[in-house]
Amino acid sequence: MNSKPSILIYTPFVKYGGLEKMAIQYCSIFIDMGYDVDLLIDYDIGSENVLVGEIPSEVGIFYAKPKWLSLFVYGLRKISKRFLFLKPIFILCMLISDIFSKFWMRKELDSSKEYDYVINFFQFLSDNPIKIFPKARKVIWLHGSIKHFFGQNFVSRLFYYLYGRKLDRYDHVIGVSREIVDEVSIYFPGSVSLKADYIYNPLDFSDLRTYASNDEGLTKVEKKLLNRSYIVHVSRLDEGQKDISTLLKAFSIVIDRDIDIELVIIGDGPDRGLLIEEAEGLNISSRVHFLGAKKNPHIWFANSELSVLSSKYEGFGLVILEAMVAGAFIISSNCDVGPREILGDGKYGDLFPVGNYEDLASLLIFRLSSEGCSSEITSLYPERIQEFTINSSISKLKSILFGIKL
Repeated sequence: MNSKPSILIYTPFVKYGGLEKMAIQYCSIFIDMGYDVDLLIDYDIGSENVLVGEIPSEVGIFYAKPKWLSLFVYGLRKISKRFLFLKPIFILCMLISDIFSKFWMRKELDSSKEYDYVINFFQFLSDNPIKIFPKARKVIWLHGSIKHFFGQNFVSRLFYYLYGRKLDRYDHVIGVSREIVDEVSIYFPGSVSLKADYIYNPLDFSDLRTYASNDEGLTKVEKKLLNRSYIVHVSRLDEGQKDISTLLKAFSIVIDRDIDIELVIIGDGPDRGLLIEEAEGLNISSRVHFLGAKKNPHIWFANSELSVLSSKYEGFGLVILEAMVAGAFIISSNCDVGPREILGDGKYGDLFPVGNYEDLASLLIFRLSSEGCSSEITSLYPERIQEFTINSSISKLKSILFGIKL
């Protein structure tokens, strides 16, 4: 019988993304701390869960839904992002599938096993695991801004009420930035806010620096591109959040100024085809390179002229820190939440209004010119990133979750 304290982490996917990478990172952290760790993945989407191979071998892997149901709901999710009239059908199917998944989880997981902690690693996952294991200490991780979901219409107000009840079921509410905790305090000033605190996403900088000089796996064409002048953008290709369209419009203005620069876009997602079409419509497709998802984007940061994040909202902005570690100057939208906090209100990089491609273009043109030398700012990065080291995050994790006074 296993005498180790145990943790169940519940995450939506293990695709290439900041949230997924952090779920796997925390698996390793908890193992190193002496915990027995299981990972419950909401969607079994086969090869699209590209990070499965990076999950530590000691971790037990389970799925919240059978593969056929996962592929159906996930496929409908993709389609509904393109055809908005299907969104209510997707939401209904998702809710029904979550009800079914409770029974599937009981079958897949050993309900006789007692977990010490159940961690819901994404704020919009179902509460099924904490219902199956009611004796466990319950933790929910908030990886994104919550305020843009709370409007004045009936549906938004109902969601606000239900979401407050959801957060109240947990013993700890963890945000990945101070700004998220501030939002929780504003919208849920009672018992929920008293349980809320932040832990920055932990990064192993030594590993990232190794990746930044590793060109293994690059094609000849990619190696050639790596030696050219380019701007890099790394994200999931999802216009609902990432707003790559604003970057493409800004880049077209830069190209009109006869600046010799390329745009490298790393990532995949439901809107890849639409963005390729937009680049063609802007007559910039020959200078825009959609490279797809890459396990090692760090070498692209390290060799870029600068990195751009154009999101409508974030939860932390992990790619900003990854770019900092690689020494790439950063331009980011001034969105909620994360980028403004990491960039120190503009001290450590440029901020532009969300969706304002003209302001972004002006910043790009300035920073790519000789007058816009950014080395004074990037020289501050080694000191800035110390607040986000893995040791700093683990210390706070021990203090908040496990009551270990350091």
